[in-house]
Amino acid sequence: MSDVPRAVCGIFVGGQSRRLGGHPKGLLAHPSGQGTLIDHVIRMAIATGAEPVLVGDHPAYAHLGLPMVPDARQGTGPLGGFESLFRYAGPRHAFAVACDMPYVPAQLLEQMQSLMGPDTDAVMPVRTTGREPLCALYRSPRVLGHVEQALRAGRLVLRALGDRLNVVEVPLVGEQAHWLDDWDEPADIPGC
Repeated sequence: MSDVPRAVCGIFVGGQSRRLGGHPKGLLAHPSGQGTLIDHVIRMAIATGAEPVLVGDHPAYAHLGLPMVPDARQGTGPLGGFESLFRYAGPRHAFAVACDMPYVPAQLLEQMQSLMGPDTDAVMPVRTTGREPLCALYRSPRVLGHVEQALRAGRLVLRALGDRLNVVEVPLVGEQAHWLDDWDEPADIPGC
């Protein structure tokens, strides 16, 4: 058996967190009391056998000692991070997970891995608000071309990427829909 990880888990940390006064969201305390939000995502990545890497160039996370993959094209939002992540991943599959999603369970990442078929470009959870591209699994080599094309054309809307891919959806219903809740502003954070 190879000791090469089955996938890369790109943890997106590059946002400016304006609505939280610039505080790095991944360093907020996890509601379980077990470390920070980013610690939670790192644990999930490791539990699924994926290599955790940080997507974005944010010095607040340097102490974690993880590889940091800065955006190759500045000012392009998460799509620029996708380009860098997929280049880093090479032939491996790549999870893209936002650092500010405290409720995503490892079982969701495992389920996405199990649904990645040979003709699948991406596996994305979906709830009533639509697909979630920042908690999804991608076939890096095939999706990279679509990302580069969108960047060249100036189409930076991340949700539109899935429209050009062969996507397997993971429907999240009932309480599962809250797995994708993120912390963007103080009102999202329990106890704030």
